[in-house]
Amino acid sequence: MSESKHTPGPWKVIHGTVQLHVYGPALSICTVGMSEYDKTKPVGTETEKANARLIAAAPELLATLRLYIADCEAELLEYNDDTYELAKAAIAKAERG
Repeated sequence: MSESKHTPGPWKVIHGTVQLHVYGPALSICTVGMSEYDKTKPVGTETEKANARLIAAAPELLATLRLYIADCEAELLEYNDDTYELAKAAIAKAERG
């Protein structure tokens, strides 16, 4: 497996005045949500909140997939070939797009 180039985790979601922000250690990762301030609307729809949580979980999800692949390749786990290939594809998407 290649070394990660992304900001290390943990990442967390912060509710800002206008948008939801995903932060890594001392660094903004991204913003999620509306681009204009409207104090009559709450910050973040349920979908935007779910998207922000998924983005914030990305480092842990990637690390878990890497551990799964390593354990499969070391034959420490019985695994389903389809699940193994899906995990490898997800890692490749995260690392190379």
